[in-house]
Amino acid sequence: MELADLIAAVKAAATKDALEALVKAELAIDLDKRKALKALRAEVLKGLGETTEEGGDDDTDGSEAATGSPGEGPEKVGSAAAQVSGLPAAPAPVPALASQPVAAVTPAPAPVTPPALDEAPELEIKPAAGNRLLRNKTTGRTFVWTPALAKLADLEEV
Repeated sequence: MELADLIAAVKAAATKDALEALVKAELAIDLDKRKALKALRAEVLKGLGETTEEGGDDDTDGSEAATGSPGEGPEKVGSAAAQVSGLPAAPAPVPALASQPVAAVTPAPAPVTPPALDEAPELEIKPAAGNRLLRNKTTGRTFVWTPALAKLADLEEV
């Protein structure tokens, strides 16, 4: 396979497996499949002497969005196409949100008002006054009276 055909095949490889099979068959090189497809493709193309743009976005199928030489950006391709067709080149669109501050884009939260409190006091839980207590004769610890504890010889009612 010629160098130009090999470069085109590397750029057209859609998956890591396809790229690995191509590189093993043609160049007898093992690829590190832990890296991203874009990084693997860039390494192979760099080894073949082809320059690639690191920040460029590739489509999912691996084809490039713009047609032209690798050094040309989309604005140069658009102006070249406009010169061919005889129409003036359109300026690049400016994003509308880039000029606005972030605070203007996000809505302000609505003020929160707490609910009105009732003026009635809360009922406090008080221990029952009629609880019977048992005390251990040797340690002095006290327990709430139950029929099972009352049967024990070491406990006496207080």
